[in-house]
Amino acid sequence: MEKKFVPVMITPFNLKAQIDLEMVENLIDFYLDAGVKGFFANCLSSEMYSISEDERLELTRHVVRYVNGRVPVVATGSFGLTIKDKALFTQKIYDTGVDSVIMITGHFANIDEAG
Repeated sequence: MEKKFVPVMITPFNLKAQIDLEMVENLIDFYLDAGVKGFFANCLSSEMYSISEDERLELTRHVVRYVNGRVPVVATGSFGLTIKDKALFTQKIYDTGVDSVIMITGHFANIDEAG
């Protein structure tokens, strides 16, 4: 039976709390060997709320570059305080070379909005 899954990637850090890009590559190789059909980079399990905008972009760019078209890569783009900020970051994350940008609808709600 053919496997069909897309992991939400974790982000490994070194002892200096910096993203460990070599370990990211090891994870990608592990996932590819396991038969993934794509990657979800810059997502909740990749610590997207704990890393800076520049780190989100660097991580996503690195994943795209290392995967090199072997499978699709998607990433979250809806970051920023205003709609304009979110649009700008969405463009930046798209420019990393991802195949698609995920927009989290909850990121567009005001804190005082119910539901």
